[in-house]
Amino acid sequence: MSTSALKLITGVIDGKSIRNNVTQAAHGFVVGDVVRYDVSQDGGQGGFTSANASSSMEAEVSGVIERVVDTNTFILVYQGEINLTDFTTTGVTADEVYFLSSSTPGKLQSNPPNTAGHVIKPVLVRRSDNAG
Repeated sequence: MSTSALKLITGVIDGKSIRNNVTQAAHGFVVGDVVRYDVSQDGGQGGFTSANASSSMEAEVSGVIERVVDTNTFILVYQGEINLTDFTTTGVTADEVYFLSSSTPGKLQSNPPNTAGHVIKPVLVRRSDNAG
């Protein structure tokens, strides 16, 4: 078995998801942002950046930010259940399925992109008012 670059923690909150506390200097993310891991092409250090459905490369989603701890730390849910309590500011309302936005990097939208060449990527399915 190969060694992963990601340290995954299961069962921390609900036992139904894979999440991790991520430290990244001055990340700038908010709750509900959809991120991908960008490997630096110039020999520098890579890091998480906003995913975008405008191209297949930028639409490679790593996870959704469930909570921002501080300016350098956030909790990223890679798969499974996510707490939606703090998602009100990100446009996640009462719809059931949310797609990666092709117009606003890192955001979700209730309708899939409809521009030729953009990626239709469902990211979040609402299970209840507070869980997806």
